[in-house]
Amino acid sequence: MRVGVYQNNPKVFIDDSGVPMGIFVDVLEEIARLEGWNLQYFPGTWSENLQRLRDSEIDLLVDVAQSTDRVSEFRFSRGWVLESWIDIYTLESRRIRSISNLDGKTIAVLRGSIQEQYLSSEFRTVFGIRYTIQSLPDYAATVDAVRSGRADALVASRFFYFSPLKDPAIVPNHLILYPGGLYLAFCKDGCEDLVPVFDAHLARMKNDFDSVYYRSLARWLKTPEVRTHRIPRWVWWINLSVFSLLILAGAFSLLLRRQVRLRTRELSESNARLTAVNHELDEKISELKQSHDEQEKLHQQIARIRKLESIGQLAGGVAHDFNNMIGVIMGSVDLARESLPPDSPAHAELDEVRNAAQRSADLTRRLLAFARQQPAQPRTLDLNVSISGIVKMLRRLIGDNIQLEFSAGKELPAVFMDPSQIDQVLTNLIINARDAIAETGTITIETLTGRFPAAAHEHGGSESSGTRRSTVLLRVSDTGCGMAPDLIEHIFDPFFTTKAHGEGTGLGLATVFGIVHQNHGTLLVDSSPGKGTTFTIFFPAHEAAGEASSAAL
Repeated sequence: MRVGVYQNNPKVFIDDSGVPMGIFVDVLEEIARLEGWNLQYFPGTWSENLQRLRDSEIDLLVDVAQSTDRVSEFRFSRGWVLESWIDIYTLESRRIRSISNLDGKTIAVLRGSIQEQYLSSEFRTVFGIRYTIQSLPDYAATVDAVRSGRADALVASRFFYFSPLKDPAIVPNHLILYPGGLYLAFCKDGCEDLVPVFDAHLARMKNDFDSVYYRSLARWLKTPEVRTHRIPRWVWWINLSVFSLLILAGAFSLLLRRQVRLRTRELSESNARLTAVNHELDEKISELKQSHDEQEKLHQQIARIRKLESIGQLAGGVAHDFNNMIGVIMGSVDLARESLPPDSPAHAELDEVRNAAQRSADLTRRLLAFARQQPAQPRTLDLNVSISGIVKMLRRLIGDNIQLEFSAGKELPAVFMDPSQIDQVLTNLIINARDAIAETGTITIETLTGRFPAAAHEHGGSESSGTRRSTVLLRVSDTGCGMAPDLIEHIFDPFFTTKAHGEGTGLGLATVFGIVHQNHGTLLVDSSPGKGTTFTIFFPAHEAAGEASSAAL
């Protein structure tokens, strides 16, 4: 059995005497002992062993993460040996606090690794930041690059924290990315029978807390020893009492023995079930800890939506009364026109009054749609066309000292929503951007395609926005004063404003929040003091969610 190994302590590595060691090696050698396999190790770099497996020069390679390309090239074990994720490591003095802080940085990564693939494709597309990738042959080279200052950070799996290669001054930043499993990869041809044999042994090891698998984890990761179940002391006292009663009862001994056997069998079955449940609970607790922040954000979103519902009810009541008065105004204008001669100059003035009343009626309809007391009028829209139609008005709105740029994405999917809601969203965001720019500056509107973010600092996301389906992105960014993190947490609260008294109502961004939520979208905010602000809105593409949006509206 030809096995590829490389330096990635503690998962797999070659010690100073040339002996392969690590968690994967312990598990594989135990299976080889039981199956009578003779293991022959092929040391090398990660890239070298990956190519060896492609060329069938080795039978299997340890510590391999799955990707679309690799699944087509190799055979993978069904069960993962270790569960992992990607983390970012830096010097203590140069910690990365958020993903956006990687913009403009140099990142060291293991050549040919899943981390390099992720940074080169999906990560760059989703987060829209620019950075330089420094591809190096081994982890020792990535550590040296960070320590010498040639790289700002290195990207590796969570097990890099346990590696002796990690300099004590290099610390994890706890920015969890790309969670997944680590497997054994087998050659495509000639290894068909090896995979089920390995899977069967791995499943048996994971179900036995005294197996080589758990002893290896404790050895290399210093994990606490798994406590096996012990029969409570009171059970022994019960058995002793039963035994004494059997001696004294005499005639009832056969019946009591039968009852004891039944009771013991029930206890054994219960103990087995409890052990399995305890193991599942440990896994669930770990998942719950990771999702705690997401739940906190969800509670904040629910509270914000409830506030918007209250504002919507108030807006609906006011809009109904306002609509009645508009009807009186428009009716009076029509009666006045009929009483005037055709050549009267008052006709033009009455037309202006009626046009203003009509615009007020449109505003009332949007208020009622926001309050959900009157249905919106969604239809299939080309977002580029809708934005192009309002850009001229927006330029007049912001003045000559601020430059407004519009970058239209190519082959943009259609969206399904009310056109007036697009106008509302853009108008409110552009006005806020204008007020954030002191003298001169630039406001940029962009459209592009993408995917809903799997996890991010979200506002306005509906329950369905967590799915990774196709979306249309609307991004509005400015070169204004920016916002502090504590301010961002409140900008979507109704009536919250930082403007002077009488200059703002505090309902602009609350309205944007409500429209995004109503259309099953997600809203991301990226801002810091002195660096401007970017609002990114993810709307479901009509091909993926058009009918669902229509039903919800």
